[in-house]
Amino acid sequence: MMHLPRPLLFVPLALALLGGCRHSPDPTMAVDGFTLNPDPWLQDRQAIAQRASFDLNCPAEKLALTVLAVGGNGMFFDDWATQVGVSGCEQRVVYIRTAQGWIANIARSDAAQPPPSNPPPPPVVP
Repeated sequence: MMHLPRPLLFVPLALALLGGCRHSPDPTMAVDGFTLNPDPWLQDRQAIAQRASFDLNCPAEKLALTVLAVGGNGMFFDDWATQVGVSGCEQRVVYIRTAQGWIANIARSDAAQPPPSNPPPPPVVP
């Protein structure tokens, strides 16, 4: 049985480790003039559409999403959406990325109206 010198035993391990560190540009996706990482965007788009469909009482297939702002490290691309406008069923709302998920920051027009005041009780007639 042939024995390799100890330093040569580490060559295959080092090559395997370095092979995983190769720099290759991440895939990107152009959305509304921004360059996004497709993995988060595809997940975000689904989450936003589901939330907006409920909030606007509008089927998801009737909603149009528009990326309004992005964030990220900016090294290779803008990374991920931080603000997304949604329109559909004659309504519009903007969603903001938060630690809790996507939150609407503009209320629907009917939600912005003040609640009706309680009318005074009718007079008591003896």
